[in-house]
Amino acid sequence: MRDEAAGQAGVASALDAVLRAQEEPAGLARIAERQLGALLPGFAAEVRLQQDEAAPPASSDPHDWSVPVQIRGRPAGTIRLSSPGHGPAGADTARSIAAMMASALAAAVERNELRAEKERLSLLSSAREAELAIINSIQEVLASGQDMATIYSAIGNKLHQIFSSQVVDIGIYDAVADLMRFPYTIERGVLLPDEPMPLIGFRRHVMETGQYMLINDFANQAETYGNPAS
Repeated sequence: MRDEAAGQAGVASALDAVLRAQEEPAGLARIAERQLGALLPGFAAEVRLQQDEAAPPASSDPHDWSVPVQIRGRPAGTIRLSSPGHGPAGADTARSIAAMMASALAAAVERNELRAEKERLSLLSSAREAELAIINSIQEVLASGQDMATIYSAIGNKLHQIFSSQVVDIGIYDAVADLMRFPYTIERGVLLPDEPMPLIGFRRHVMETGQYMLINDFANQAETYGNPAS
């Protein structure tokens, strides 16, 4: 009775170690393997956790078998146990423990997925709050009734502060002269005077399409859109 109670306590402790672990699937698999190794001496345990991994085909070896790990009915991995030195009684006990470990793994993976999703949504919410704060601050500037030069300067300073970029400019298209004018330009912390330029390259593409443009391959994109190299 005492040995049985100790064995049950050991199983409960092993399952709890998996349930409490805040790890990625690979880390959970390693923890489960260690716990199974301690619970089932003489058995070799291999734990695989991978989304949509189907259970391997049944082995003809009576001392080598796999237990599926499923999350909400979908395959999520397997626990494989093998030992040539244990008879049916030992195998039955190992199967039972492996099945309980599979359930614990499924619960741990699902809980960690929910925690990660909660953290992701929290970050999105924080980012959205920051975006709204930016929009509100710019709207306050626009509604202040100040002259346009002051408004351009205030908005440019705010953008420079938010993005911590080396260069920020605000370009205004002068349709009569077909030129871009720059009421605000800052480069490496230095405010630069307005230097009008023709509407070409990236700026012409943005004006004509009305869409933002991400420039992440300057050399090739400059050639494609006819933008000056410097």
